[in-house]
Amino acid sequence: MHKYFFYCIAAAIIFSIDIFGGTVFAHDCEKANILYHQAMSTAQGKERLDLLNNSLAAFPTFAGFYESGRTLVAMGRLTRAEKAYNEAKTLAGDDISQAKVYVSLGTVYEKLDRLEDAYTCYKLSKGYHQFPKVVKKIMAMDEVRSKEGVLSKSIVNRLTTVSKAYGVEPAIDLYVHFELNSDQLKEKGLVQVKELGKAMRNPVFLKHHFVIIGHTDSQGDQEDNLRLSKRRAKTVKSWLKKNYGLPDHRITTKGRGEEELLYVQNSEQAHALNRRVEVRLRIEN
Repeated sequence: MHKYFFYCIAAAIIFSIDIFGGTVFAHDCEKANILYHQAMSTAQGKERLDLLNNSLAAFPTFAGFYESGRTLVAMGRLTRAEKAYNEAKTLAGDDISQAKVYVSLGTVYEKLDRLEDAYTCYKLSKGYHQFPKVVKKIMAMDEVRSKEGVLSKSIVNRLTTVSKAYGVEPAIDLYVHFELNSDQLKEKGLVQVKELGKAMRNPVFLKHHFVIIGHTDSQGDQEDNLRLSKRRAKTVKSWLKKNYGLPDHRITTKGRGEEELLYVQNSEQAHALNRRVEVRLRIEN
């Protein structure tokens, strides 16, 4: 018996002790369990989906919604798969299950070419459990962001629509490139700061305050890294004030050095992706 159906039956037994109708509740769980196993013993396709839908109609479970999502993806019905996975997310009983749902949602969004949503879901999955393949995927996506930069439109979208949709803090990591062990911007870094400036001047942020946080990798002296991260954040702020007229009181800078690494691997790729500038959004009082 799938563990989520075990929870269902256990809950039914508890409720049936004191609450009228508990027997019906337990019967619904048993019916859902039988239909679920019938579905999983059939080939992929409409027959399996119909059985899963009948199982969910009898009693909604994580397993039922999750497998419905997988079946719908195999059938190419991505919008319905997204809905099924979101339902599964509300019923996930542990971190592994939450992580699996976010990975599945990320896969759906990649197929739909909603790459910012896919990226967000993969990162949320990593927060619950670090599946090695998912970590590699996020690193690959971050490497693309580092090489190509993030456009102002995407920065605005990340800090507004995407953050709100997933209930996460409005924040974004940008790969602002500096000279080695220096707070001097490279040409590539300047391009990214310009995109950030365009985003920050968007009217949607008129009542918001920005926190710019510098991050380094774990190479070198820890105190030196902390000081360097603070200087780099201040460099970004100074450039934005000078070239985009952003007022001083709307931007705060901080440095975290190597305290908040995105990746713990001791590789050049991981070190490069840990060197970044994070932008967080705050609503001004």
